[in-house]
Amino acid sequence: MIRALAFLYLLTVGWSALRLGSVTIFDVASMALLPVLAVSWQQRGSRQLANPALVRVAVLGGILIALGTMLSALVATAVVEHVIKGLLIAASLTVTAMNLALLLSTEALTPRQAVWAVFASAAVHSFVAILQDRLGLFMGLTGEVKLQDWMRATGLMNHPIEAGIFSAVGVVLGCFLLFEARRVSASGAAILAGTAMCLCSLTASASLTATLTLGAALAAQFVVSRKVALLSVLLPLAVLGGVLLLGASQDNRLAERLQTLSRQGSAYGTVQARDDQIETAMRRITLRSFLVGLSFDPRTTPQGLDIHNGIVAMDYYFGVLGLTGQAGLIAYLAWRIRRQRWAPVQGAFLAVFVLFLAAYMTGPTYSRRSMWVPVLLFAAMPVLVRDPSSRSAGGGAVRRARPGGESLLTAGA
Repeated sequence: MIRALAFLYLLTVGWSALRLGSVTIFDVASMALLPVLAVSWQQRGSRQLANPALVRVAVLGGILIALGTMLSALVATAVVEHVIKGLLIAASLTVTAMNLALLLSTEALTPRQAVWAVFASAAVHSFVAILQDRLGLFMGLTGEVKLQDWMRATGLMNHPIEAGIFSAVGVVLGCFLLFEARRVSASGAAILAGTAMCLCSLTASASLTATLTLGAALAAQFVVSRKVALLSVLLPLAVLGGVLLLGASQDNRLAERLQTLSRQGSAYGTVQARDDQIETAMRRITLRSFLVGLSFDPRTTPQGLDIHNGIVAMDYYFGVLGLTGQAGLIAYLAWRIRRQRWAPVQGAFLAVFVLFLAAYMTGPTYSRRSMWVPVLLFAAMPVLVRDPSSRSAGGGAVRRARPGGESLLTAGA
């Protein structure tokens, strides 16, 4: 029961377009899972969380965001919307970190199973995006597609950048699962198929952020995971495949956007619009508003859209307290990457973090749960090292490092 609920929780993280009223299925699963995991962990006695520091940092960050929200509400132009937005961000980050830490600590899912769930979420989302792009199916899932006439498929997401980055995360997770596979199997074939769908769907969402960042993220993953020889073989094939994929259709939105970007540079429409929005927001930030914040109000926000830069957005809406809450959590994530000693996990963690940072700096990622969950999942994992007693080439058994020198064997991490 707990295992199924935990898997469903992570499986729906990339399906933010599927809602029950105004609440996503992921949010429903999140709130249902937390008390169940808390009770299960309590019944296990005094066993330590997989990463208690993550929970502490997330809780502190959530408190700071909540305080920033209430303080900036004093000057907000849309108080109710502002307070709901800020408290939702604070609560979702805190609850997500607690859920992931408890999920791994209670062994509701192993780290590998948790990655599998997020990978499956990305693969299904990517498949829907391909159907939208090629066959025009499921276009009504996201109102933004029709409203803004982007001609860009968003799959089961609500924004093209979010859609593209999550598909790119699927590619990274697929590589991680393939690195950890110890033999050719049906699951390996499924991983290859899912990874290919995630890669192909980038032409559907046509996200420049995801496309341009994925190469750097994969290079970092292969190097840190000690797969440099494999990278040297796959890189020419990837370049050739990318060229063929972009040229396979005359109606290829991604190829069109890349070509236009290469000609126009920063003058390209969406790039210039984002830069103009960020510059306008920064000009409005005075010393007082830097400390206190302004307001989350679509009527007064530059261009009437969520600010497409997490740092500027958090300070613009919730002041220095809100900004510090998220910036502190992001800094902890960067520090945690260095702590991880199991090379495949560290490599995937770094790659996902690179994608997250790119989305955070160029999109409305500060409030998107789908962008936070993958990187928080890797942060919630215990520090893992190869078990000295395991001589298998695949290294399927790993040792969880404990501060007191004790170890706990876990399989399939």
